[in-house]
Amino acid sequence: FLVPPQFEAEIIKAEYNMSDLRPYARVSRTPGPTLEIPKETAIVTAYWTTEQGGGTASQPTFGTELIRKFSNVVYIPMTSDLMNDVGGMESYVAEKAAQGKAILEGTAFVSGLGTDRPEGFISNATNITNAVAALETVANRVEADDFYNLAYGDGTAASGLQTAYRKNLKFTFNSLTLNHIIQLKDGVGNYLWNFQSGFADGPRTTV
Repeated sequence: FLVPPQFEAEIIKAEYNMSDLRPYARVSRTPGPTLEIPKETAIVTAYWTTEQGGGTASQPTFGTELIRKFSNVVYIPMTSDLMNDVGGMESYVAEKAAQGKAILEGTAFVSGLGTDRPEGFISNATNITNAVAALETVANRVEADDFYNLAYGDGTAASGLQTAYRKNLKFTFNSLTLNHIIQLKDGVGNYLWNFQSGFADGPRTTV
């Protein structure tokens, strides 16, 4: 089936507005079944030296990440008579198609297995290992300190983000975890979470 370009654009726009995760995703277009993205695997290293001392050469090294394309579809049977006779039906169908795609895509963003759909961020073993390493302040319980450990590290090799990535840091939770987080309190019973700014006063970026 062919979808008119304007109608397709309406679905994509509605899906973007409905999806919690799509606004944070980078969209790349490719004509082939896969997309190969370069990634930096080692950086340039600087060394202290003396006036007569020699330098040690270093250079960045690069690898690649292969991303497969997956397709999803929303099938809504509709006669042309119904589309033409009922006012606003085209917009209604676009909205419902976008809603179905947003739900399906959102699940894949989180827990997709990478076989017949994209790999979700909690399905990646490395992501889970690094997150758990920073969330062990108190076993099986999320504490306020854990968010800072995830962002800045807690002294373990697997935790913390590189500085360049912190400005785009986003946290995602299921509803039960979020409910626990917003009820965290300080020693005198004041809530730590502020819905406008996150944790009270936010993390210090200067000393």
